[in-house]
Amino acid sequence: MRKYLILTAAAPLALLAACGDSDADETAMADDTAAADTMANDNAMAADTTAEAGPATTLADAGDYSGVYSYTGADGDTAVRINSADMTYDYVGPDNQVQTGKYTTTPDGYRFKIDNWYGSPTWFTVSNGQLVRLNEDMELNTENSMTVTGDRYTRATEGDAVFSRFPEPGSPVAPE
Repeated sequence: MRKYLILTAAAPLALLAACGDSDADETAMADDTAAADTMANDNAMAADTTAEAGPATTLADAGDYSGVYSYTGADGDTAVRINSADMTYDYVGPDNQVQTGKYTTTPDGYRFKIDNWYGSPTWFTVSNGQLVRLNEDMELNTENSMTVTGDRYTRATEGDAVFSRFPEPGSPVAPE
């Protein structure tokens, strides 16, 4: 009789212990998946930046080049969001504040200018589906070689996680 009393008391405790830790397992699984996705995205971006830029495309021929573009350089990662429909941009500036504004297209039809890119004007063009930050203000036309060089920003795919701001210390690191 005593054995049955002990089994009766222990059975509910065993059931509670078996199903009480599922939240921790799900959280650990989500963290592992997020870390793997981030590493895959980082590797894909690093591989894309090693190829050379090709010929520039006129902005009219580029179609909708809206999206988030990323570049990994010696001084870290830079990302910019371009909306070609309303000619706006935003990026996280050197003071970790989001910088927004409207860009202007140049008369040659190949470039657009952001007046305040980390404190100075910068020109971009579209080449092979990527955004290229030109090293200088140079007019592009059909007479010159049309091969553009500069920092190449690769477009994030729909599944890529892109931060809208830098995380605060101690905050969760998942994008919004």
